[in-house]
Amino acid sequence: MLHTITLLTPRRILAESGFLKLTEQLLRNNLVEIDYFGLEPDNQADFINEEMQNKIDKYTIINIYFEGDEIDYSSFSPEETLNLAVKLLSEPKQGSRAVADKKDIDIYL
Repeated sequence: MLHTITLLTPRRILAESGFLKLTEQLLRNNLVEIDYFGLEPDNQADFINEEMQNKIDKYTIINIYFEGDEIDYSSFSPEETLNLAVKLLSEPKQGSRAVADKKDIDIYL
């Protein structure tokens, strides 16, 4: 099952590498907010509304995708969700990768 944690941080210009470390630092310094935690969403480009466009314009969006067993997302507090993200980033699996454009990051663990 593919799970997703989507984080927002004030818009940043990204370097060309080091995305896992950057994301982990942002998490550890409490510089992100959780936008979504759940199953991998459908293609968001299919339904961008005004609120979503505002997020796209103002924030760096970090998507963390990871495989795992079924999760009861509603049982996680925001702190537990952020701790899970830190744990996932600090123990990346073989084949983990991060890709980014000039402002957003997708991490596949």
